[in-house]
Amino acid sequence: MVTGLLIGSGFLALVVIFFRPRDIPEPDCSAGPPRLEVSHLHKTYGLPGPLKRALLAPGIYAQKVLERGGHVFLPADALDRFAPLTLGMIGMGVLATLVQSDFWQLFFWLIAGVLGSRLLIEFRRYRGHITETGKVQPGGVENKLVLTLPWLIIAVYTSYAAVNPHLQGIVKPDTYFVCTLSALLVAIFQGMRRSARQQASGELSHRVARGGTGVIINIWRAWSARFAGLDLPADPIVALAGVNFKVEKGMIGILGPNGAGKTTLLRQLAGVLDPTRGTIRYGGVPLAKIQKHLARWVGYLPQDAGLPGGMSPKEYLTWYAALYDIPADNRHERVDSLLSEVGLDDKVDDKIKSLSGGMKQRVAVARTLLRLPPVIIVDEPTVGLDPRERIRFRNLLSRLARDRIVLMSTHVVEDVAVACDRVLVIAKGELVFDGGTGTLSDTAIGHVWELRTEPGEIPVLPDGAIATHETPSVDGKVVHRIIAAEQPEATAPLDATLEDGYM
Repeated sequence: MVTGLLIGSGFLALVVIFFRPRDIPEPDCSAGPPRLEVSHLHKTYGLPGPLKRALLAPGIYAQKVLERGGHVFLPADALDRFAPLTLGMIGMGVLATLVQSDFWQLFFWLIAGVLGSRLLIEFRRYRGHITETGKVQPGGVENKLVLTLPWLIIAVYTSYAAVNPHLQGIVKPDTYFVCTLSALLVAIFQGMRRSARQQASGELSHRVARGGTGVIINIWRAWSARFAGLDLPADPIVALAGVNFKVEKGMIGILGPNGAGKTTLLRQLAGVLDPTRGTIRYGGVPLAKIQKHLARWVGYLPQDAGLPGGMSPKEYLTWYAALYDIPADNRHERVDSLLSEVGLDDKVDDKIKSLSGGMKQRVAVARTLLRLPPVIIVDEPTVGLDPRERIRFRNLLSRLARDRIVLMSTHVVEDVAVACDRVLVIAKGELVFDGGTGTLSDTAIGHVWELRTEPGEIPVLPDGAIATHETPSVDGKVVHRIIAAEQPEATAPLDATLEDGYM
């Protein structure tokens, strides 16, 4: 009893230590929104985990040996493994004959088959069918036997332990079940292994189009690469590399082509993704310390807000206000004021599915503002909106930015030119420009030219030149807007715009 009391007290002490409420550090908001500081931010997708790194280590070591002029593999290395693998295979076969359970009999026979497959691989290596890093080359009778050996074992065992007794009048359903389950597992593993190899070699993409069976195929390929491709080379993707900037207030546009890393950056700022390296601070507090409570200070609007079409804007925002622990006596007033702020006074009771794209975006913005966060992050907010809705949405964000930080990613240069006073340009994961919109325009001064050609005539441009616009003129000619380091022949200079500086 005393021992039990002491152990129970010890566990209770551990629970109190690890799960006691902790004080949440408060970002400094005394002078307005919390200062956002991003230092050396990196994000790499597809990095191998500890187990994968351990399995890939021999290959990395072999590559270093080759770089220094050494030999990775000798036939004697494979010969040394013949005896241990043979003894292990025989030992598993003996265990399979000694046990009585059908499950364990087939299990040990399959383990013996795995060791036999390894023996075949070593025999192929001994014959010299290897790459320069010591990997066994595909093809050959040995690799074919490796694929067929587990099926041969299951077929022989099924015939011996289930079919023969069945012919003699002894039905063994458990044995049939064990054999069927084993065959299914072997088929799944071999299929996943094949998929993982094809993905590693580039024959298969990691994902297919969404919808229909695409979701199932994506899950299959992801699991195949994760569980059956641990020993296959990793192909990490660098999404961000060393991004640094600071923001105190205002509306900042983030420009960049598709795949440049804009969404990855915003998801890290919103606490949705963890950085591979680097730090993010809000008001001097590291993001990791307030990540679970970040919605108090940061509102995030992703590309797809995921609005429920069957609810009205007021019902949806009231529900979200309850999730955000906004007091009940203040909840309806907050929702009504936000709906008025985003211009949806006459749509509060309409179903969300009946609203236009711009109105849905405004509902999503109202949801983002429920806690009145001092930092607002929006990702591609004007995609799919008509010109009137885009203007209205930009004006709304501009009003919000008067006493907040608003970060807006887009690939529409016009949105940044009209609404932002600062712009970040990201290309291939790197921050290539950070400054005012006027400064970005100035980078193209003296490099923008106009060229007029006859219809159907292909202009001859110098190396590195970019043709950004091609428009017909009233005189029947075609006007080309060209960005080039030096003035091309037969061109006239033009004033630089923000889009020219961006390009």
